[in-house]
Amino acid sequence: MTPNATRLRPRLAAALVTSLALAALGDRASAVPAPAPGRAVAIVLGAHPAYTFDPGNGAPVPYGAARDGALALLDGLGAGDRVAVYRYGERGAERIAAWSSPREAAAALRAAKAPEAGGSMAPPALAKALEAVAADVEAAGAKLPGDRAVLLVTGGKDVSPAGAAMDRAAAGVEEALGA
Repeated sequence: MTPNATRLRPRLAAALVTSLALAALGDRASAVPAPAPGRAVAIVLGAHPAYTFDPGNGAPVPYGAARDGALALLDGLGAGDRVAVYRYGERGAERIAAWSSPREAAAALRAAKAPEAGGSMAPPALAKALEAVAADVEAAGAKLPGDRAVLLVTGGKDVSPAGAAMDRAAAGVEEALGA
């Protein structure tokens, strides 16, 4: 594991804890504080069609609830923020919304077709999504606000160590964010 990947993993774990908290909160998710205004926020959403996890109360949470958690995060962002939304799952990784306002990103996420079953394993797809985040941050450069964050909304089953591809992707995101 690279030193950059080692430093990024705790941040990804913090985002995972946030996502689990959002799922457990349900309708109260909007009470979770969003990042400060003037940030560039990339939301990376796990999207297996039958995607479930146990938030601690024995009830499985489907992909729709994870998507709703991402929408709640978007709802808490300000007009000065820039957001990109990515989704990954069995079919690979895709960009749902390029850098745009939170309102535009939320509309794109709502309009996105539901994920389909079949295809690649989730860890390589997550690595591809993180590579896309790094490339998009680098391409946007100075157009993005200086304060940048990546929020991973997932059940956690797909973020287990996935080898060199995951380490390279994590290092690329960290480098692009300037961490």
